[in-house]
Amino acid sequence: MNISLVSLDRFNWELYINVSLSEAQKNFMPSILHSLAQAYFEKLTPLGINVDNAPVGFAMYGIFSGIAWINRFMIDQDFQSKGIGKIALGLLIERLKKEPQCQEIRTSYAKNNTNAALLFAAMGFQEINHTLAEEIVAVYKP
Repeated sequence: MNISLVSLDRFNWELYINVSLSEAQKNFMPSILHSLAQAYFEKLTPLGINVDNAPVGFAMYGIFSGIAWINRFMIDQDFQSKGIGKIALGLLIERLKKEPQCQEIRTSYAKNNTNAALLFAAMGFQEINHTLAEEIVAVYKP
């Protein structure tokens, strides 16, 4: 299984808009189309997540004042619980660590999103005392 991150552009973005979450997970983040519009207007970087060159996920990040924020991270419902998310998140962390302006990596997720909490904790993120309304903020601590 070859897992990779792919930069999205005008030629491939449509391959990723059908990546879907379960009904229970859909409340945790906006659609990929919404995310792509947000990426354009807020100078964020959208990425596709592939397994053997087939689209199975989506991620997005932005770097602001030295902090890289992972704004989106999702694996299609049919590909979850196979270790893909953990490997893809590891690839994203390594990518962010190479960005010269990145001094810290953070993410946020809904307080009741236990799957996200478990995944990010398993990858070295620790919750910090900085909350955003109904969200938990976590910082990467290798």
